[in-house]
Amino acid sequence: MTLSTKCFVYNPGSPSYTETSVLTQSEVKQKFEYNPITGVVSKNGIEAGYKDTHGYIKIMVNNKNYYAHRIAWLYMTGENVKQIDHKNRIRHDNKWTNLRSCTQSENAQNMSVHKSSKTGIKGVTWHPRTDSYLVQIKLNYKNHFLGYHEDFFEACCARKSTERKLHAKD
Repeated sequence: MTLSTKCFVYNPGSPSYTETSVLTQSEVKQKFEYNPITGVVSKNGIEAGYKDTHGYIKIMVNNKNYYAHRIAWLYMTGENVKQIDHKNRIRHDNKWTNLRSCTQSENAQNMSVHKSSKTGIKGVTWHPRTDSYLVQIKLNYKNHFLGYHEDFFEACCARKSTERKLHAKD
């Protein structure tokens, strides 16, 4: 049974996903096999796709590239969702237990610390003008300023406690 006839595909010219009427669950099941334990999408017993520069597996279907995690989700549920999160943050790990449907906000909560971070802690940055740590958190597109802290440990505690409170509500 096909539950959906729409699929969200990444459009390089746009910061979001574009909805297209291309891929269905029945089409995916006809063309591919998906092993939920290993997370491998294959075609005729051979692993499908390639790893892109961002670490995701992409698979060509009908002259369009699709992310393997989206094909896996469609294969297992028949649903096309806007956001799929890799729980362990490993972009090519498409095991069924590692994938979850989520909002963009929930997906952002699971992001790693940015590689340019000087502190190594999300939301805690050194602010040289005040000679202290600036602490902030973003939730549902709203930035929450948590103040300045001279002590790094206090700054981290402020960020973590607010993260737990806000994300518990989300």
